[in-house]
Amino acid sequence: MAYRVEILPTAWEDLKCIEDWYTIQFDVETALMVSDHILNTTLIRETC
Repeated sequence: MAYRVEILPTAWEDLKCIEDWYTIQFDVETALMVSDHILNTTLIRETC
């Protein structure tokens, strides 16, 4: 079964704020790792 997951613009803005915070506190690599984890978790929850 296939699902189409659409991430709304406000969610992208929130994700960007989270990325920015992690970049400032840690580094770019950590920020991207956190963003990837959030997106993967969202997709897994939406498709189950």
